[in-house]
Amino acid sequence: MRLGTVETYVQPQDLPEKDMIDKMIKVCTNARNRALVATFYDGGFLPGALISCRVGNVESNDYGSIVYLSKTSRSKKTTPAKGIPLTWSSGYLQ
Repeated sequence: MRLGTVETYVQPQDLPEKDMIDKMIKVCTNARNRALVATFYDGGFLPGALISCRVGNVESNDYGSIVYLSKTSRSKKTTPAKGIPLTWSSGYLQ
C-alpha cells in the first residue's frame, strides 16, 4: 500500500515564533501547561507523540533533557526508543 503525495499548506511563516510561545507560556495557569507548551515547541513534537510519553521517558542531564519516543506504538518493548534533546524547555520539566 502506498500513499500519494500530500500537499501541505502550512508554511514556515505560519508557525508561531519564540515570542508568541513566550506569551502562551505566560498565560498558562499551571506548571503542567507551561511544560507542555514549551516542550511541544522545543522538541517539535506532534501531539500524539508527546501525549503518549510517561515520566520515565524523560532524562535530565547537565545540558538539558532528553525525551525518548518509541518509533511505533505497536510494540514498545521491542522498538528502540529515539531520544529527542530539549534545551531551554527542560527548565519547565523540573
